[in-house]
Amino acid sequence: MNRPPAQMPAPSAQRSFEIVVIGDAVLDRYVLARPTRLSREAPVPVFAEQSVRDSPGGAANVAFNLTALGAKPLLAAALGSDAEGLRLAQLLRARGLGDRGLEFVEHWTTPLKTRVLAAESHRTPAQVLRLDREPPAPVRLDQLPSLDALVTPEFIERSDAVIVSDYGYGTARALQKRAGAAALLVCDPRWPLEPVQGATALTPNLDDLARFAGREPRELDDLGSVAEAAACMRERFGARWLLATLGNRGMLLLDGEGRVLHVPAAGPRRVVDVSGAGDTAVAAFTLALAQGIDAGAAMAYANAAAGTVVMREGTSVPDADELEIALAVAPRPRTLEGTGPIGSVGSVAGRSDDGSVGARRTAAHGDAVENTAENAGGGADVLRPMPAPASPTRTAAGTHSARMPSAARTTDPEPRP
Repeated sequence: MNRPPAQMPAPSAQRSFEIVVIGDAVLDRYVLARPTRLSREAPVPVFAEQSVRDSPGGAANVAFNLTALGAKPLLAAALGSDAEGLRLAQLLRARGLGDRGLEFVEHWTTPLKTRVLAAESHRTPAQVLRLDREPPAPVRLDQLPSLDALVTPEFIERSDAVIVSDYGYGTARALQKRAGAAALLVCDPRWPLEPVQGATALTPNLDDLARFAGREPRELDDLGSVAEAAACMRERFGARWLLATLGNRGMLLLDGEGRVLHVPAAGPRRVVDVSGAGDTAVAAFTLALAQGIDAGAAMAYANAAAGTVVMREGTSVPDADELEIALAVAPRPRTLEGTGPIGSVGSVAGRSDDGSVGARRTAAHGDAVENTAENAGGGADVLRPMPAPASPTRTAAGTHSARMPSAARTTDPEPRP
């Protein structure tokens, strides 16, 4: 039965969705420089600093993206009582996020990632160096008395959704068990720290997906192997959905019924900076699910949103006008057809980088064997497209709500099984 297209409700038309982000806040610093000469001290270039820009990173960037998309996030995160922590808190307040969920920890270091971008005049800057300053040890729960008192099961139950954004600095690890009370829980995990068992959705990148599935990233060289790893990880942690972000290969979604959807990467062929694109994806995907959008359409929305932020230098958030254009031309998710559910013996078809269609024979415990498109089904394209996404609508507040690809709303906001 066909249903009307799902649409993201406009924040101005009804309440904003309250989403708690539990995770590791990071200060992202971007130093723009110009190469001038080779050093006399060592065979390295000398750069002349031109400007410095700070931006929220990690879980703070997830919360910032939610604000831009029209949600009402609360960030629960630890910051050091240092200059970087104060700077990050200042940036969050300036973006309307407030500091209710921030806890300053004495004698702890705020994670700082400094990226040096350099280029000759009239050329696009490229990252030439990254310096990370990290705390000597992850923060512990006994160092977070305020967050311990704030993030209670009752507090979690009152929210529309919870995102656990794990960057390995301790906040997500200390508090993520509290998130189990959420009706909708999305975990963005980092190896080797395991996500919450029974989460509604997991959103690993390719490297973390491979390692959680006991594989090496280089082994996931086609969509069939990615789908097998996704099935392994989803089953291991009991999630309803697993959304794998695959960089320039787009996104892949697996649900509990063995359905696999893939969408090619949205946005321009020439990417400026991928920093923070995963944060944008998890924010958009979670907001869509919270509003009752079908998971496949939520993936398409997240893919389009992430495709807009890679066009700019540094971590950033979707712009309403850019997202409107992106959704109008966004690639459509396609079902990866097989003879059986992922994990059993069957074939999984997918497009290769050159646009041709190939199938991969998969088995639960065996090696994979490549097959041609003809062997997959007479040379036919066995990928079934979803209807193309329509354009978003603008709200009076300047944020946006996006018309999603044609997909059914669920009868509830997709609670955990």
